[in-house]
Parts: sequence; structure tokens; C-alpha cells
Amino acid sequence: MRDNSPWAFTHTVGFAANVITMNAIIFWLGLLLLVWMTKLGKDRLKGTPSAE
Repeated sequence: MRDNSPWAFTHTVGFAANVITMNAIIFWLGLLLLVWMTKLGKDRLKGTPSAE
């Protein structure tokens, strides 16, 4: 069924690509943050100084 309301709108392919890119960047940054925090926790448990 077609939506004929005045608010019916489909975004462009460029907009969709930007949304997907931002989601991918946020996902990878979150994953990197998780790995970094895990490494910090392991270093502190061992008592070894971190590479700062």
C-alpha cells in the first residue's frame, strides 16, 4: 500500500551511506574501547606498568 501522505519521504542513497558509515565508526570505536579497557585491567592485575 502506497503512502500518499504529505510527510512520506525516502532519504537519498548518500544519506543512507552516511548513516551506515557513522554506525560502523561508532561500533568500531566501541570495540576498540572495550579491548583497550580489557588490556588496562589485565595490566593492573599483573602489576605491570602500562605503556604510557
